[in-house]
Amino acid sequence: MRRIGFDTNPDSYKDPDGFSKRIAQFLANNKVVANLLRAGIPRYNMFILWTMRTALEAPPELRHWRDNPEFYVPAAAACISIAGEKIRSCDDEFPAGQRTGSPGKGGPLWEGKHGFCEGRWMLWKERFLAVSEEPGVSDHVKVVAMDAHDEMARIDIAV
Repeated sequence: MRRIGFDTNPDSYKDPDGFSKRIAQFLANNKVVANLLRAGIPRYNMFILWTMRTALEAPPELRHWRDNPEFYVPAAAACISIAGEKIRSCDDEFPAGQRTGSPGKGGPLWEGKHGFCEGRWMLWKERFLAVSEEPGVSDHVKVVAMDAHDEMARIDIAV
């Protein structure tokens, strides 16, 4: 089974038109989910958690080739921009189960709660900062990551 927006070829991102379209589609999907959360409809929060986890919970050396920061970081940043305050206060948990697997499990850098919590929020904020300084990441993604970090810091002050 293929995950939406991904090719099986690790060099597929070199096709700028195809990759740009997939980024735009994924970004749009995450914006819809973030807007639902901002409107008080948390039913699809797990999708935000998955985006944040993939974008931010693995250091570059442990990142799977499909988990390209050019693809995931802008979507994660959009979630923060649209629904950051709701994400910050969210405490939804997605525990492991025999029928569900571990949907809320963290990436290599997170071993805490299987869901949203203040500690995970703080990790994401640190990781946005790290991505903004990461070699090999485009200038656009570096700026987006720094903006998301700054928005999270603003939200922390307001809380």
